[in-house]
Amino acid sequence: MQQNTYTCACDIISHPLHFIRLPSDILIRICVLIIQPIVVLATTMSIDTSKNYRRKIYACALKNVSDHNAKVVLTYEGIPNDKGELKHTRLDIDVEKGKTRYLSERLVTRPTYNIREVIERVDATLDNGTKLELTAPFDDVTSPTADWHFVIENNLIKSAGPTPEFGK
Repeated sequence: MQQNTYTCACDIISHPLHFIRLPSDILIRICVLIIQPIVVLATTMSIDTSKNYRRKIYACALKNVSDHNAKVVLTYEGIPNDKGELKHTRLDIDVEKGKTRYLSERLVTRPTYNIREVIERVDATLDNGTKLELTAPFDDVTSPTADWHFVIENNLIKSAGPTPEFGK
């Protein structure tokens, strides 16, 4: 496969359009209108790593391997409401010792579209009073997923990868 090398952004526009005979000043304007916003967007996304765009978890399984029952609170990323205020959804769930609970993804419905809620934090309080927490970005998440596995142990919550039961 041959790779093309371009010396300026205008080459990207003029190369595929070489069969169209346009004055170079028009091609330059096209280049500025089309390519410049793309370059700015790509630069912004590559610099802003705090959002962790590819490390989202929409749904998960919570497995309790600790010696105690656990009260778990999932906190989802804030989503702006109709007034522009951020609303963080919290979900409380009990996970008994030795059990696994499966949580489906949550959707926020807007008049013309839906938003998938993203898990931002997992907190667990064991019956013996031990408090555990795990916050995003979660270990080993490399792309958005609705199939993730958290394991609650006596001293920590582990980000354990894709849910094993879903792979069977």
